Amino acid sequence: MKLSGEITTSCACVDEEGNEFYNEQCDGTCFEYAVEDFAMVVEPLFLNTNYFKVSGIRLWSGTVGGIAKCDTARDLIRAMSVDGEFILRWEFDDETNSLGARLSHHDNPMGSWVTVEPVEEPEYA
Repeated sequence: MKLSGEITTSCACVDEEGNEFYNEQCDGTCFEYAVEDFAMVVEPLFLNTNYFKVSGIRLWSGTVGGIAKCDTARDLIRAMSVDGEFILRWEFDDETNSLGARLSHHDNPMGSWVTVEPVEEPEYA
């Protein structure tokens, strides 16, 4: 089964009437809840390794990727995204343990497809 979600650094707030609005002054709880959901779903990825090959992060200067050591799901989000505002629309297939996401940010508003593969600890680590 494919599970999916969205993580964004733009916070959604709710007013007294229950209407959502976006504001940089939010307390950030929406981001924290999204990270918690992501962590529960991708937990199987961390059973045998803490190293992940991340590919497909498009920046203004080109597409980058590499091997990242991630002890937590928050570390994995950091490895899959950019240092700044972003939207990460992820999909996890719990049958194949495959993780991918559409990453949108300032330099790539239409997004690029980022893939994540668990790998063995590299020799140089």
